[in-house]
Amino acid sequence: MMPKLCAPVINEAARVLGVEPAALLVPDRHQPLVRARALVVWLLRALPSRPMSYPAIGRVLGGLDHSTVINLHRKAIYLRLRDREFGTACRWLLARFYLTEEDINVRN
Repeated sequence: MMPKLCAPVINEAARVLGVEPAALLVPDRHQPLVRARALVVWLLRALPSRPMSYPAIGRVLGGLDHSTVINLHRKAIYLRLRDREFGTACRWLLARFYLTEEDINVRN
């Protein structure tokens, strides 16, 4: 079972970077998909209530090995510092999902 915020994070990251959400769940190494997967990994690790583990993120992203997820996380950190569009997407989505997560926690 996928944690509550995984599907929305995948959908929004794909939308913001202009790729299809389903494409993030299959093994394809085209650069736009790698960037979008890196964004998903970074977000799932950055959400404050409980960062997901690398193996759990790998399962969500179609069975990626944890070392692949670690490399995607490193790539996301690099891109946040070097790529203005990626950095802006990180900040915007983190704020969006931080608020969503707080709303979910208030209701429970």
